[in-house]
Amino acid sequence: MRFEINDRIITKKTEEELFAILTEHFKKISEAIQVADKKISATNIETWDIGAMNKSETVISLKAIDGGWLAVAEVKYDGTFWILVLAIACWGVLSFVGLAIPAIVFYLQKMSLKKSITSCFQRFKNEVA
Repeated sequence: MRFEINDRIITKKTEEELFAILTEHFKKISEAIQVADKKISATNIETWDIGAMNKSETVISLKAIDGGWLAVAEVKYDGTFWILVLAIACWGVLSFVGLAIPAIVFYLQKMSLKKSITSCFQRFKNEVA
């Protein structure tokens, strides 16, 4: 599943300063960070987690806009093998109702990932504004 989160930042800071600050903020919530070509790649951002079900790749970039910048996070989120195992287990135990449980877990994980990125952007915005 792919989705995008963005936030408008009104500031006079340079792109390099903003990338340095963004990198520090995403290091706090990500398993690994790579910076290249004016983009930050973050893997496995913290979420509400059941085991190791969170598998995400997020690319953060900045786009110049009037009076500031637009911080954009392009997120690729995949449930891992354990969601499939949970689905099979629930199918055997609870039939059709049981299939809703993995879907709910997947949705909650996705919303938790969105919340982590949004709150990181908010902390970033508070620091640079």
